Amino acid sequence: MKRKHSPKKAPHVPSTHPFIGTWVQTENPFHRTTVVFTVTVKAGHFLVRGVEEEDHTTFKISRVKWDGECLRFVSLFPPTNHKAEHVFRLIGRGRINHNVTYTDEEGTYTDDERWEKRSRG
Repeated sequence: MKRKHSPKKAPHVPSTHPFIGTWVQTENPFHRTTVVFTVTVKAGHFLVRGVEEEDHTTFKISRVKWDGECLRFVSLFPPTNHKAEHVFRLIGRGRINHNVTYTDEEGTYTDDERWEKRSRG
């Protein structure tokens, strides 16, 4: 007897989830991006918004996926068509590991960055 395959449902996300908030890259001696990502929840699913704060350009965000451990999404920066894949993983209170992979004319790059939740105020 064949079993009907049912797609795996993403876990329901509560409105109090620790990912909710605005995330910025932590200070580091090399480079700190002016991009911020804001994570919200609507109808039990994550929404992600990305903004380049220097010129206020909004990223196009797609393929937002939550597997119960990692939040994944793809960003597109419209002025340059720069596309990147992102993975957020909680590593502590108000801290995440942000793995970002992107490709340009010179190759494919992956970076592990530490980001922190921006405090309100």
